[in-house]
Amino acid sequence: RQGPGFALRLAGGECLHADAVVLTSPAPMAAGLLDSVAPGAADRLRTIPHGSSGVVSLGYRADQFPEPLVGHGFLVADGEPLSIGACTWSSGKWAGRAPDGMVLLRAFIGSHGERLLAGSDAEIAAAVRRDIEATMGVRGDPVLSRLVRWHAAMPRYTIGHLDRVAAAVESLAGVPNLVLAGAAYRGAGLPDCIAQGRAAAGCVQDVLSGTDDHKSVIPGADATPLDRIPSGAGRRVVRDGTCVPRGTRR
Repeated sequence: RQGPGFALRLAGGECLHADAVVLTSPAPMAAGLLDSVAPGAADRLRTIPHGSSGVVSLGYRADQFPEPLVGHGFLVADGEPLSIGACTWSSGKWAGRAPDGMVLLRAFIGSHGERLLAGSDAEIAAAVRRDIEATMGVRGDPVLSRLVRWHAAMPRYTIGHLDRVAAAVESLAGVPNLVLAGAAYRGAGLPDCIAQGRAAAGCVQDVLSGTDDHKSVIPGADATPLDRIPSGAGRRVVRDGTCVPRGTRR
């Protein structure tokens, strides 16, 4: 921290001065950046667990499948002997994702196959191909294979997550020009992160204009709580991650 603002050292060695900072990195990385600025907040952010994940994109000819694909993909239940946790048929969900006569699949590796992510690219791709062949009956080699992996970048919302977020907020109350936003806090989906980004910009604007009310440094703290977010027809999400019928109190 430098005066009322911050001194930032970039990876290339360049130094910048900022009146305000928005941290959008995974919580453990944000904690490392906050050790000297707000050690209490850093300690609390480290209690938000993160796991690794990967995505393997596979392209096939449509005639390599035993029958035309129907739907948009599938999820894998816990306990199944597969490395992937889900597979989506990108070319069936979005126009222009694959040429005519081709199928693009995206297989997701998370808690089901986290050990696999420590292996080589070839090992990961081979394991995913075996899973796709076993579940979808595809024949032959893919015409395209791409792998992307993220180490310790996927937040895992466990019981008490919102309490941990609230504790981090409280620890940062004295640093209103430092804003946390991103998947680690109040929603990991794209709409959630977009909303947090917009709210973060609003927080920074309020701080720099002198109109900040100092209520929260994490955007979305006053947004719809998790147990009021719709999750399919007639259901709602509750804090332990399960769904219950609307009107049921937990």
